[in-house]
Amino acid sequence: GTGLAVDDAGAADITGATTSGYFPTGPGYRTSHPCGEGIEPSPFVVKVIPPGTALSYATYLYDTHLGGCNIYPAAIAVDGAGTAYIATREMIEDPPSMYHQHGRVWKLAPDGMALPYVVPIDDGRESSALDVAVDGRGAAYAAGTTWVWGDDGPYDAMVVKLDAAGGALHRTSYIAGSANDYGVGIAVDRAGQVYVTGDTTSA
Repeated sequence: GTGLAVDDAGAADITGATTSGYFPTGPGYRTSHPCGEGIEPSPFVVKVIPPGTALSYATYLYDTHLGGCNIYPAAIAVDGAGTAYIATREMIEDPPSMYHQHGRVWKLAPDGMALPYVVPIDDGRESSALDVAVDGRGAAYAAGTTWVWGDDGPYDAMVVKLDAAGGALHRTSYIAGSANDYGVGIAVDRAGQVYVTGDTTSA
């Protein structure tokens, strides 16, 4: 697993990626591996209920239109209702041997049976979503990195705010210096103040 969050009821939400076709799914939104066993990784989300002896749900994470192969979750957050928010990066092949990357934020219902939204965080550039947080109103905040495909840089840190429905990019902020900057962690307090951490090679 690559991400872990605990909800108000003490249930643990875990995300990661797997190539296994025998992942213990069900009940859940998607119960079959979209890429074929052992071929390409697909993300998953599992909710473990206290005291850790049973699963509330276990599901592969993919969308019919976007597919579900070569998607790598980086982080997960959970709101007060038990809804999960997952930050991912997706590798999209551009034959013969090039790949594009796109960061996305996924919202998964508390019972794991519905996917209210999947939202890309980029604006036509390459991107990677590396962390996610959620406030008391259900707005999601993602931190990550963006760059222009084919360039060696610079890489810019970015912060994105999504409304509760995922229908609008409320705010996209770039944190850029003279060289490469990476957004790798994000948190939001009760007042809606956002805190971001990352790495930089800028002077």
